[in-house]
Amino acid sequence: DDIEVEINIKHSINEYDFIFRMINPESFFVVGDYRQNIYESLKGASYKYIVGLAERPDVIKFDLNENYRNKANILQRAKQTLRAIGMVDNSRAMSLGGTVYEGRLDMDTLLYWIDTVDTYKDWAILCYSNEDIQWMMNELKQHNIPVINFNQKQKTKKELDDLVNTNAVKVLTVWGAKGLGFPNVAVYDS
Repeated sequence: DDIEVEINIKHSINEYDFIFRMINPESFFVVGDYRQNIYESLKGASYKYIVGLAERPDVIKFDLNENYRNKANILQRAKQTLRAIGMVDNSRAMSLGGTVYEGRLDMDTLLYWIDTVDTYKDWAILCYSNEDIQWMMNELKQHNIPVINFNQKQKTKKELDDLVNTNAVKVLTVWGAKGLGFPNVAVYDS
């Protein structure tokens, strides 16, 4: 029999606790990564629930640390960046290689690099603040380089694919670019 329950839960209990108490599972299987939480602002979602679940004495936790997305050199550079802001990534790359060019670029050099590729869609410039995004977009527009900015929240996969494939340089926050991949990425830090 199907049971339909509608409950208006106030602040005294959250949906997560309610569901676990209601179904009281004998065993369960959960996959998650608290570091990939991008929905904290939606309906009280929080990484704290999965962290709390993993810390329960009756739960066995398996760390899945294989990184199939990034090659070793790129992952190593990303880890250095994360360490600088107090985050730890204990994943290991499952493939070798990857090229990272690091150094200070002036705007003219960046514009030159962007103009040397056949298509603008292969470029993303990541910024740490919305003010930096606005500044960068204005600079690119002044040089007649097509540019877009978008937020991943509430977008379908098709909408995101269309935006990523738009022939324009994407200027996004470092956090807003999470999960997206581009052949050429520059990180702007004012």
